[in-house]
Amino acid sequence: MQNPKLKLDHQQLTSASRLIIAFVRLALDIDGRSTFLQQIKIEKINLTAFLHQVQNHKCHEIVLHTIKSHQLGNTLPIITKRLESIIQRHQKHNAELWHECITFSKELTKQSIPYVLYKGKAFAHQFYPSIRLRHSVDADIGIRLQDIPKAAAILHTLGYKEYKGSIDYTNISQSRAYHIDFSYVKRNTEGKILYNIELHWTTAHHVLNIDYGFDQLLAKREELLLGKNLIYTLPKIEQAIIIVIHHGMVDVWGKIRHLIDLHYVVEQLDEAEMDLFISKLKELKLHRCYNRGLQLLAILKNEQTPNEHWTHILSGDMGKNWSEFPKKIWWHLKQRESNRERIRVIYQMLRFKIKFGNSIS
Repeated sequence: MQNPKLKLDHQQLTSASRLIIAFVRLALDIDGRSTFLQQIKIEKINLTAFLHQVQNHKCHEIVLHTIKSHQLGNTLPIITKRLESIIQRHQKHNAELWHECITFSKELTKQSIPYVLYKGKAFAHQFYPSIRLRHSVDADIGIRLQDIPKAAAILHTLGYKEYKGSIDYTNISQSRAYHIDFSYVKRNTEGKILYNIELHWTTAHHVLNIDYGFDQLLAKREELLLGKNLIYTLPKIEQAIIIVIHHGMVDVWGKIRHLIDLHYVVEQLDEAEMDLFISKLKELKLHRCYNRGLQLLAILKNEQTPNEHWTHILSGDMGKNWSEFPKKIWWHLKQRESNRERIRVIYQMLRFKIKFGNSIS
């Protein structure tokens, strides 16, 4: 959410986003160094707006990597220094969060609770040139609904508490978390959040009616060795489908990093994998959403004319929660495959709001 103290207007935020896109285009070898240097001469760099949008679009790592790999540090010394400081904190947090995940996953295994770590580090390992190019704020763990009370009890012993309200584990389907996610945080002595672990029994908010739950996905899980740690995650196809669900259906392709993730999915899947991926998207009624992501990716690559959706991404509006930017709901509905689906989602969202008194995010 935009900090009102920044007093940044849409023009400043949009200009900052265009500068981030120039970095991304250089990182993805869409533009060369000379084109990039011309672009940063056109855009007047407002450091506050730029750093705000880098945070909003989750692009710290890829921007700094681009600066270093193309020897731009002397051209952009202040940005470089600020990003180095931020990423140093990110790396420390990533290492600590990863340690928390390993500790938790070992306890799940001890109690014979099947799980998968997905998105985040596992996704970066499968699709990105380097896992250091993608920072994770929290950890997403897929689990069966019936195992959530036991998994929550483990988290409690590790110092975690429910983040989004208390949960009645004897009547779990009546909780708000059932429809969104089961989020747990560990805080320091001052109350500041240190780590966030989210338990998911389905891959999207339940109210969005996307039938792709972890009860079926856990049967496909596979082992992944990251460093010295062996974890369970999902195969590439399933990870890619979840990216479309989360970035497309839930977040409505609201951040530049969503499109970077999609770029690497398209780049890394071979022909046979892509055929299977597309077939599964059609089966799950996600193909229209995927095509919207491809359209936005084409705009990023200057292959299509920018549209209104793109304008909202650049301003940062599409990166906000649905409650902060209600028009996001309309853009979500445009991605559904039929009017029947749209009506069903609207009905479910209204039921959720009446029951819990707020929107889904």
